[in-house]
Amino acid sequence: MKINISDSHLKVAGIILLLIIAYFPVFLHLENLSIREWDEARRSVNAYEMYQDGNYLVQRFEGQVDMWNTKPLLLNWLQALGMHIFGPGELALRLPSAIAAYLLIIGLLFFTNKYTKTYWFGIFTVLVLITANGYIQKHATRTGDYDSLLTMFTTFYCLAFFSYFEFRRTWILYLAFILLTFAVLTKGVMGLFFAPGLLLYIILRRELIGLLKNKHLYFGMLIFTFLTLGFYLLRESVTPGYLEAVYNNELGGRYLQVVEEHKEGYWFYLQILYDTFFKEWFWFIPLGLIAGFFVRVKQIRRLTLFSFVMIITYFLVISSSQTKLYWYGTPMYPFLAMICAVFIYFIFTLIRDRVKFVPAWANVLILAILVGGLYFRPYKKVVSRIYNEQAGSWEQATFEMQYFLRNAIENKTDLQDYGIIHEGHTVPLMLYVYQLNEKGMNLTFMKKEDLHKGNHVISDQKHVQEYIEGNYNFKILYTGINLKIYEITGGDS
Repeated sequence: MKINISDSHLKVAGIILLLIIAYFPVFLHLENLSIREWDEARRSVNAYEMYQDGNYLVQRFEGQVDMWNTKPLLLNWLQALGMHIFGPGELALRLPSAIAAYLLIIGLLFFTNKYTKTYWFGIFTVLVLITANGYIQKHATRTGDYDSLLTMFTTFYCLAFFSYFEFRRTWILYLAFILLTFAVLTKGVMGLFFAPGLLLYIILRRELIGLLKNKHLYFGMLIFTFLTLGFYLLRESVTPGYLEAVYNNELGGRYLQVVEEHKEGYWFYLQILYDTFFKEWFWFIPLGLIAGFFVRVKQIRRLTLFSFVMIITYFLVISSSQTKLYWYGTPMYPFLAMICAVFIYFIFTLIRDRVKFVPAWANVLILAILVGGLYFRPYKKVVSRIYNEQAGSWEQATFEMQYFLRNAIENKTDLQDYGIIHEGHTVPLMLYVYQLNEKGMNLTFMKKEDLHKGNHVISDQKHVQEYIEGNYNFKILYTGINLKIYEITGGDS
């Protein structure tokens, strides 16, 4: 007897179970890790200052217009809103990324069920996605960075353009342009990186001439241009030089030159997929492409071709950039997951069709073995990594200052008029210092050469501690792994 998958109650139960399973990789211990260098730390200051001064048109850093971060403001708005709801902290910073990932999961389930008319294909897709190390990762779904929000919008606008050619509904074309607008307003030019793939797919489908004759294409482009160009021009009028900074940072800077020593080989993104970020599923990609020619559901065959075009063209775009960072590959993961799901669905239908005359309980057992055998190990690894990521000694030692300051906020530790000496990059500490100063602590950053009798200073750097201990009389009030708190009792020793 075949499982009655058409039963609505069974479908709803399955979706609810899947959403519960997806909850843990996305939301578990979301605020456990301290603020990460570099980008999340910078976002934390941008969002906090926006939350404090109410200026929602310009990012600021230490009270000045931030021309280092030239991305649009959508993520900052969401993070500032989170601070109003939950207060400043890691949860407010990261929740937009996590919610975007969860909405993407829901959107993929809705789209695949609606388009392919198959219940299992969407489930297999989501299970691959949430067990992909590169997607459930810092600087993607697990931190307060742009890439999770960007991935949601890029995936949705690509699928909306695809759906327009399948269903021929004008409102879907407008929806695609609106989603494209949000993608650009999330991370600027990166929101357009799938455009070459969409153009190629339209050409392959021989739809280009018909699309160019469609007046709604131009209305949609007008909406997109008005909103995106309007934002950039408005920002330029408020902060002259912004457009030049955008060009230098996002186009002429990062794309045509190596920025901040992030130089990698051309096949960098393929290598990290194979080595780490898509390791569990890497060989399912070619198998999925092959299975896409044989699967009986024509909608899945079309989706296979579309996903393949999106992956290849996006890969070529980011691989041609001189600056390469692993999180630039994040928007590929939903399409990679769909390709892998094609093969899993193909095997699933082969097995299902051959056991359709056995008892229903046997069908359930076979399905459980298939799904459990494929997904249990990678799912366990992802959840275990998230659950234990704060516990490592490297984590505690490297980010000890951040954890100390965060604990001081939570435990209301008295750090009145204390100083912090941390040479180099202090941005990951700034949100904690801001929060402590909100509580009246008057915590400041100091230089090791400027200490005098009566100072209480916190340091987590060995060379700074050696300087203090070699040049001042002191008492040690606290000792951690690397961190020490000193009371300066006299001048040069």
